[in-house]
Amino acid sequence: MKRGTIEHPKVAVLAMRLNLHLLTTIGLLEALWHWTARFCPDGGIGRYTDDAIVAGIHWDPSLGNPRRVIPALTSVNGESRFLDPCDECRLGVHDWHEHADEAVRKFLSRNGQLFWNGVDPAWRKPVETLSRHCRDTVETKEKRSKKEKVSKEKGTREKEKAIRPMGESSFLKGFSEKKESDQVTRRATPQGVRSFKVWTPAEFRASVLKANHDGMLTKEEVEEFIEYWHQKSASGREKYKLQQTWDTRLRMKTAERIVFSRQRTSVGGGDGSSGSPEQRLKRLKGMGFK
Repeated sequence: MKRGTIEHPKVAVLAMRLNLHLLTTIGLLEALWHWTARFCPDGGIGRYTDDAIVAGIHWDPSLGNPRRVIPALTSVNGESRFLDPCDECRLGVHDWHEHADEAVRKFLSRNGQLFWNGVDPAWRKPVETLSRHCRDTVETKEKRSKKEKVSKEKGTREKEKAIRPMGESSFLKGFSEKKESDQVTRRATPQGVRSFKVWTPAEFRASVLKANHDGMLTKEEVEEFIEYWHQKSASGREKYKLQQTWDTRLRMKTAERIVFSRQRTSVGGGDGSSGSPEQRLKRLKGMGFK
C-alpha cells in the first residue's frame, strides 16, 4: 500500500459508503489489490463476476450485504472510485498501471501483455509528477543502481587485470629482485659458515671469545654474557637462536654499552662480577638488555 492511502479523502468516502471503520476499509482495499495482482495482473478484474471478486477479497457478510461492495467501489464521484468501467473487461482497477508493483510489471513484460487500459508495463510515471517522498525514493534507487554498475565494472576490470599474464618487464623486474635478494642472503651467510641457529654451546662460546679478542669485556662479563644468551625458551631453544639476525661482536658492544659500563660505574658495582649468576642475569634484564 502506498504511503498516504490511509489519509486519502477517497478512502474516507468509501468507508462512509460501506458504513465501515476506516481501518477495516483499508484492509478491504489491500485485499482487493493483492487479489488483483495474483489473479488479474493486468488489472482487468471485471473478467470475474462481482460475487467472485467479493469472495476473493474475503468480504464478511456480517459487515453488510456483499452486493453493495462493487457499486461502492465503482461509484462515479470525481476521483473517488477504485474501479473504472471498461468496454473489454467490464471493470479495471483505477490507475493500476501506476500502483502495480515491480513483480506485476515484470510478469506482464515477460508475457508480452499490457495493462487493462493499454499502458505498457515498462511505463514509469515522470519523476517531476511524483510526490517529494516518491521522487526522492526513485532518485535514490537510480543513484544506487548507477553506483552498483560502476562498482561492478571496476571489479571486472580488476579481475581481468589480476588474471592477465605477467608481461616481460614485470618478469624481468621480479627476476632482478629475486637475484638481488639471493645476493644479500649469500653476503649475510658466507659459504662454508654455519648459521648461528645450529651452533652448539661450544661454537657459541668460541664465537664470543673470538669477538672479545681486544678484551672489551672482562672474563666475568664474558661469562655473564654467555650465560644470559644460553637461557632456553619454552620451546627448548637457546635465546640467541630465536633472533632474526646475529652478530656476536655487535651484541657484545651493545651489552658493554647499556649494561656492563653502568655496572662498572655504579656504586658497589666493581668490575661487574659481584653477585650470584641469578643476580647478574637479573641485572641484565633490569637494565633493558633483552
